[in-house]
Amino acid sequence: MDIPDAIDNSIDVAENSNIANCSDTIDEHYHDKKKKEALQFIEEITINADEVQNQALAEILSCNAQVDYLQRHGLNGQTDRKTFKRIMPVVTYEDLKPDIDLLIAKGNSISSTLCKSPISQFFCSTGTSSGMSKLIPSTEEQAEKSRQFFSLLIPVLNQHIPGLNKGNAMQIIFVSPCTETPGGIISSLVSTSVAKTSRNLSSNINYTSPIETILCEDTHQSLYYQLLCDLYQNKQVLRLGFAFASGFMVAVKCLQQHWTLLCDDIRHGTISEDHPKITDPSVRKAVMKILVKTNPELADFIENECKRDSSWESIVSRLWPNAKCIVTIITGTMSHHIDNIDFYSNGLPIVSHMYACSECFLGINLDPLTKPPEVSYTLIPTMVYFEFLTILGEDDDQKDNCNRRKNNIIQNWLISSRLSLDENMSLLSPIMQVT
Repeated sequence: MDIPDAIDNSIDVAENSNIANCSDTIDEHYHDKKKKEALQFIEEITINADEVQNQALAEILSCNAQVDYLQRHGLNGQTDRKTFKRIMPVVTYEDLKPDIDLLIAKGNSISSTLCKSPISQFFCSTGTSSGMSKLIPSTEEQAEKSRQFFSLLIPVLNQHIPGLNKGNAMQIIFVSPCTETPGGIISSLVSTSVAKTSRNLSSNINYTSPIETILCEDTHQSLYYQLLCDLYQNKQVLRLGFAFASGFMVAVKCLQQHWTLLCDDIRHGTISEDHPKITDPSVRKAVMKILVKTNPELADFIENECKRDSSWESIVSRLWPNAKCIVTIITGTMSHHIDNIDFYSNGLPIVSHMYACSECFLGINLDPLTKPPEVSYTLIPTMVYFEFLTILGEDDDQKDNCNRRKNNIIQNWLISSRLSLDENMSLLSPIMQVT
């Protein structure tokens, strides 16, 4: 190579390096700014929780002053907390079911039954508390609140686990087919709705899997696609995410069943037309953009790790060696998975990052590295209007704690209907927390 050419090449390398460093600096400043904004917002609304809650209730009641439900009980446009508590009854889903059934049957063609805003979607509950699935109406305003809620989660996580934004997230997400009610309103699981209405999430949060793999409604194919992409980019993965802890176990089982096939795909860097697991051509095309070349070294590494120990202890931390945490809901009915997750992950921190009930996102874990049995959630007072009922204790000690610990969160949702949601929650003063 001539000296001038070498000099030109050196200049090009230096310029590209400077551009990359500048881009990294800008990206880091952006994430720092977003983190500070999110943490400041949480600080402001929780310090002034009572004022924020009063405002939330007033907005709900004033906006929905003319709806049938509030008129039926004679609230007559009143928006203060005292009048609301005196007039509006505490109800269950069954009390509201006749109104909900009317919305299911006739959709938004009927007048304002439960709320002024049109019903944008019904969420099908998982039934983990009652054992029975329910259809819960939602509005676009509530969807926007949920989007704001999700924007707070990653900044809190980054505060406690620095550097997560410098890599990718292995986020296993499933969607299921949507249905349409007789009244013409879409019904789906919340997870499906979030995935299908947030196509920009994969670029914003740096998921290892392309959105096409997530939106595949064949859950078996979808999981295989996602694991293939996650393994191919294994050293880039800094956190693993699952909606629920049960999803972690499903992913491990799939890996146990198909690791030899996954190794073959990675070794050859392609997906054959007659692939036994991948049959969706659009998803195949998206995955092929990830499998850009053959990688026999990685395939051999995965094969050796899967063969090394028949118990598969620590398999997750071995296959994804740079992972810093597992983000998943581990509380409530999911808590029995803790030991298994610890076993397969070699004790990676389990971050139970948020609390949701009756398909509404309510609380954030502000101390995400807390051990699972000690997790508590700070309720976000802008999401809904909360009320807490006194525990009827069986002993004096429990009664003495009633002023400090409250049970039964009452989410006044859509029309502040006092819908009772859950039974195992408490309010810790001065900041609203759920344990």
